Amino acid sequence: MLKDWEPEVAKEVDKNRGQVVVSGVFAYLLGVRAMWVKRVEANLYKEAGQSIFNVPYESGKPKKVHPLQQKLT
Repeated sequence: MLKDWEPEVAKEVDKNRGQVVVSGVFAYLLGVRAMWVKRVEANLYKEAGQSIFNVPYESGKPKKVHPLQQKLT
């Protein structure tokens, strides 16, 4: 999606794999072997450094859980 929305940023991120690219209000990181770009707010990156990319996040896909493993509410 980054290539669709921000093609110039996508080229820069791909060219600098493994390094953080700051563009506008966001900081981007594409690992050397990664398939997905991680994006955080630039001010958070400036405060916490590269460790901000290790903060847990939601992928948007629900995890498949066996019905017997679901917690009762």
